[in-house]
Amino acid sequence: GEGGPGIDDTWSTAGVSFPAADAVSGQVLQLRATTDGTKAGTSQAELEGTGMQFRNGTFAARVHFDDHPVSGNTGDPINQAFYLISPVNQGDYSELDNEYMPVGWGSVKGPNLDTTTWFDAKTKDRATHRNTIDLTGWHTIVITATDGKVTYSVDGKALFTTSGKYVPRTLMSANFNVWY
Repeated sequence: GEGGPGIDDTWSTAGVSFPAADAVSGQVLQLRATTDGTKAGTSQAELEGTGMQFRNGTFAARVHFDDHPVSGNTGDPINQAFYLISPVNQGDYSELDNEYMPVGWGSVKGPNLDTTTWFDAKTKDRATHRNTIDLTGWHTIVITATDGKVTYSVDGKALFTTSGKYVPRTLMSANFNVWY
């Protein structure tokens, strides 16, 4: 996908791969982002779901988060995400986010996992919770949307729950991305 928010016009399919399967974890998706600090030297990656088919239920992913770059200095504000989203331009908008920021974002130092249920992207109406948590390594990330509430969990521990207007209102796709 060509993602967002991130840095415009820097999304590349070169950052999406499926390394060889192994006996323990099977086939995996690997997303890779690179930057030299300039737009011209930045590449971000996203895998988008095909079609809007999810609204209520349990959505889970086994994810390996990395807090350190493969090469170079650490410190770039990178966002590693597993999320569900509907098209922004339709009437009823829905988005359920898990965004891991190992070095932080803006003036907020990391590592942090932001869990957010969006009601409206245009007005930025959302319920969000910043979890100060180090997720280096493998983790099971779960979003449960049922019975009029959304619960975000990591490795079986509930981190944040939303309800009221902060629940899915329309079908969404499931997606993964890594961006600056």
